[in-house]
Amino acid sequence: MLFTQATASRATSTTVEHTIDIDINVRTLLLCADQDLTMRLIDVNTLEMREFFGRNIPPYAILSHTWGAEEVNFKEWKHRDNPSIQRKEGYAKILGACRRARAGGLEYVWCDTNCIDKTSSQELTESINSMFTWYHDSVVCYAYLSDVKPGGAVFAQSRWFTRGWTLQELIAPRKPKNGLR
Repeated sequence: MLFTQATASRATSTTVEHTIDIDINVRTLLLCADQDLTMRLIDVNTLEMREFFGRNIPPYAILSHTWGAEEVNFKEWKHRDNPSIQRKEGYAKILGACRRARAGGLEYVWCDTNCIDKTSSQELTESINSMFTWYHDSVVCYAYLSDVKPGGAVFAQSRWFTRGWTLQELIAPRKPKNGLR
């Protein structure tokens, strides 16, 4: 598995026309997002879930990943001290993102598997509609590539690139940073 900072530039094209189109589309998506939603973030020091409202959201890292069979959902996160929860691959993935964020000076992480209560259709719909804004407003986006091992699979062949969300997660973050760690 490989973590990489996936904060690619919004300007993915070398031509000015494409750059302008992408920036206009980014602004349109941000204007359409409801700014009064609740956002849950994981405190990287305590692993407690905290809720923030509207514009009072602190700086945070966001995790981009492919879902596996052993993800930790919202309800399970409340019982994260349970050894059966801690043995899940999704738990280790979230802890890894928390360690990276803490090392980068951030206090919070957002991950879709456990920060959204997917048993609430209203919350799920509102979260999906807010995703672009949440990725845009993140300080950094960590891409967790579970199928890329050092000396193994080629980065560009990762299953991560086959998801519908990948483009959004690449162009939404504000700061252009690339690099493997």
